[in-house]
Amino acid sequence: MDCNLKWQSLYQIANRLVSQYDLQEIFSMFNQEIIRIGQYDLCAVYMYEGEKLVLKDRKGTQQRQIPENHTIHFGESVLDEVIHEKRTLLLKEITDQPSLLGIDQLAILNLFAAPIIIHEQSYGVVMIGSSKETAFLPDEIQFLTSIVQSLTIAVNHSIQFRHLMIQNKISSLVASHRNLTEIYPQLVNELKNLVQFDGLLITIPHPYREEEIICYPLYLNHQLLVLKKSFLPAKGSATKKLLESNSYMLDNQLNGSIHYYEESFFCNVCFQSVLRLPLTLHNKPVGAIHLYAEDCHHFNQTQVKQLNNLAVQLSPLIEHVIRYNFEEQKRKAKKMVKYIGEHLLRDRDIEEILRISSKVMERYLELDHVFFFIMNDEELTLKMINHQTYEMPPFPLTDHSPLITSFIQNKTLTFHSIADLGEVHSNLKQLQVQSAAIIPLMDAIERRVNGILLVADKKNRNRFTQKSCEINFQLLSQLGTYINRKIKQKELERSNLAIVKALTAALDKKDSETEGHSERVVAYSMAIADALHLSEGERTKLRWGALLHDIGKIGIPDAILLKPGKLTKEEWEIMKKHPEIGFDMIKGIEFLEGATDVVLYHHERIDGKGYPMGLKGNDIPLAARIFAIADAFDAITSERPYKRALPVEHAIEVIKECSGSQFCPSCVNGFLTIPLEILYEIKDSGSQNNQSSKPFTKLYI
Repeated sequence: MDCNLKWQSLYQIANRLVSQYDLQEIFSMFNQEIIRIGQYDLCAVYMYEGEKLVLKDRKGTQQRQIPENHTIHFGESVLDEVIHEKRTLLLKEITDQPSLLGIDQLAILNLFAAPIIIHEQSYGVVMIGSSKETAFLPDEIQFLTSIVQSLTIAVNHSIQFRHLMIQNKISSLVASHRNLTEIYPQLVNELKNLVQFDGLLITIPHPYREEEIICYPLYLNHQLLVLKKSFLPAKGSATKKLLESNSYMLDNQLNGSIHYYEESFFCNVCFQSVLRLPLTLHNKPVGAIHLYAEDCHHFNQTQVKQLNNLAVQLSPLIEHVIRYNFEEQKRKAKKMVKYIGEHLLRDRDIEEILRISSKVMERYLELDHVFFFIMNDEELTLKMINHQTYEMPPFPLTDHSPLITSFIQNKTLTFHSIADLGEVHSNLKQLQVQSAAIIPLMDAIERRVNGILLVADKKNRNRFTQKSCEINFQLLSQLGTYINRKIKQKELERSNLAIVKALTAALDKKDSETEGHSERVVAYSMAIADALHLSEGERTKLRWGALLHDIGKIGIPDAILLKPGKLTKEEWEIMKKHPEIGFDMIKGIEFLEGATDVVLYHHERIDGKGYPMGLKGNDIPLAARIFAIADAFDAITSERPYKRALPVEHAIEVIKECSGSQFCPSCVNGFLTIPLEILYEIKDSGSQNNQSSKPFTKLYI
């Protein structure tokens, strides 16, 4: 072709190449034009991938001599010089030396090769071959060098456009999702479109534990990994070094060795190259990306620059996703606290509350073991409470274990890299864990410690620190206050119970025929309360009311109360006033206010035919409806001077027959679920003729 025509066609070719965005189209168009203009026998384009050149396109009469997807490894061809020295290469009379190109049976005499260089970084090489002896004269080489430069511009333009599209896609992906679990498969695939790698890891500094980093291994062995965060020590990690320097780290010759903790995730794979990029926002480190490759010198400076730009763009988005995930964890913790708080408001038994709290904390805080230990002032021991099936004897305060030390000194203790909970207390040695923490449960107002919390993790050897315990468990300070309140409440109840028992003892002395009746009806009432799943507050009201139900009889004249025969109509009217007398006696006593329902209404009937108010149905307080069954059952099964005791089975039938008339049906249904052995135990243990029997009321009062 005429020289002028060649340079004119160069302008046209350059415009056509630059107008293309698809790399494969650019390579194909370039090779076609080279063959058309110069009538060469071969034109091939190889691109640089790691430690090898990979064929992208070839044209000419000799194209079939080069296999499709042909690769040339470094050291196999003189094309190495073109790549490493970044200069053109002209070889003459190479027919008998095919090994120079790493291609057998290539029938060309002369060869011209030129590098594709972008920003001083070799991206690939163009190889043009001819069987003509006069090929590649100086002006022809100048023309070919110019057209290769046009190819380089087009390739750079295409790569930049492609990378920009990928970056925008990644940014859009991360910006539109808050959960890393949802986006990481697409994130990995898009990153692989940007740069090839064999392993990928994202690390972030732990927001609460300065000595830890959180790791998300995402990709290994050409497949996505199940997203699961793990924890590593910050000291000795590449992440800590990376974030301190705020600059990328590139190692293209790992030789399979483990330099940092991060590599422990890929210990079964021999990686040769790793590129680490910081994720920073406003000069504050928010994380790091680690890319691994199985071959040496896999990552070049151009890729480093592109990925660094992407990291800068992604940093605020990744930080947003990470912050959202931690906010979600905080929301879970608050939800847990709210859930526990709702149960506290229901005034349940303290051990039930702690069992519920143990189960809830394991779920929301992802803990393997949660144990509460509560102080027993009488025995000077700590009792273990949890929702699982572990049974342990009380822990005496006289031993010198860390568990007792934490309680006595009001001090949070943490344990790292341990084999089992024997490090905490010898009684817990059978529980294998890797880390644990003991946190005192202190009343925020009185600053009094009444128990401790023991938490443990089986997988993470560095789960707990002083700072993380303060942040995570300060939300549970209400438990310490609740425990202290319940303990003081129990102490007050014991004192009040002694007063009430003194009153009932006085009544029993006055009316010896009903001696033991008050304690038995308390036990029956508590058994029904258990069957109906009453709250602790409702149980307390019922307990006091059952003990004091007949306290008004103290105001009944002895001539009527102790009369052996049948009462006259006038006498019976006086006797029927004992509920109101009892109510007047206790209504001004604060701790007995809950007992008034039973004292005043225990002779009401569900059909409205009772006394003193003639209430009907659910207008009768629940405690009084329950007690009415307990009172009647004890009266039927107890012996009196004027009647014999009837069998328990007969009393049950009477209660059933009176359901809906005298007694509340729902309360009767609860009563009928009580096992016979419980009813017999209460009846026999409280009989007048069995004074040496065990005090059954301790089970229910």
